[in-house]
Amino acid sequence: MSSENLKKWTHWFFEKNDQNKTRLIGNSSNLNDLNNILGDTEALDAFDNKGYPLERAAEFTGEINIIFKNFVTNAYQSLEKADKMVIKVKDFYIDLDEDLKEIKLLSDKIIRTVKAINNPNE
Repeated sequence: MSSENLKKWTHWFFEKNDQNKTRLIGNSSNLNDLNNILGDTEALDAFDNKGYPLERAAEFTGEINIIFKNFVTNAYQSLEKADKMVIKVKDFYIDLDEDLKEIKLLSDKIIRTVKAINNPNE
């Protein structure tokens, strides 16, 4: 790794922005996205020079199918965890019903979009 790239990595991981947040969090998903971004000129320009968030810059790598799958898989895994612990919760937060309705609406919307893309003539 060149000293310039090491300087960028250090900046992305440790220097905080106006919202007191760093550009990167060192989890494996972010590191995989960053690796893909570093290998793609357009994605790197979007992340490094234009200030796009990591997730948005990763879309330029051509890995959009993998990114989409990861989002759906992560959402599913989170809901599975919530389902396993719901019987232990004593005090449900006030917007739970609304949030669950919104999750259902988004899920239905994604299903409709997938069907429309896969079957454009129906």
